[in-house]
Amino acid sequence: IEERYIIKTEPKAGRLVKEGTKIILYESIGKETFELSDYTDREYEDVVALLKNKGFKKIKKIEVNDEAAEGTIIDQNYPEGNKVIPDETILEFTVSKGPPLIEVKDLREYNIKAVQDYASSAGLLADVSQEEYNNDVPKGLVISQNPPPGTKVKKGSKITVIISNVS
Repeated sequence: IEERYIIKTEPKAGRLVKEGTKIILYESIGKETFELSDYTDREYEDVVALLKNKGFKKIKKIEVNDEAAEGTIIDQNYPEGNKVIPDETILEFTVSKGPPLIEVKDLREYNIKAVQDYASSAGLLADVSQEEYNNDVPKGLVISQNPPPGTKVKKGSKITVIISNVS
C-alpha cells in the first residue's frame, strides 16, 4: 500500500463510537526499502545473488574492458546509502571484462631490436633467445613465432620468436 494511506483503524472501520472517542489511525509507510552498499571491487555474480535474494528483479550488466579483474564491478548507477524499493528499481553495474586483448603482429623477418621494440610498445614480453639454422631467412631475422600472428593475448603475455642464425 502506498505511503501515507490509512491502512487500519482502532476501533475498526464501520463501528459506531461516542463523540470524543479516541480513534487510532495506522498509516502505511509504503513498500519496504533497501539501503544499497558500495558494490565496487566485488564479484558481479556474488552481488547479483545477494541482491536477487533481497527482491531485486531488474539487474543490468554493462561490460567494458578495464584493468580490473574480469567479473569485477567497477561502477554502479546508485551510490552507497541510497534507499530503494527492490522490485521497482533497475540496478546497473559496470563490470570489467578484464584488460583489452592485444592482437599479435606477424613478426617474421623482424630483427631482434624490432621484436623487442614492438613487444615493449604493445605491453608484451619478448623471448628472443632461441636460434635456428634456416637457409631461407637472413641471419638475425625472425623465422617463426609463438603465439602465431593474429592471436589475441593479454597485456604482459610472452611472445617467443626463433631467430635465423644462418652464416
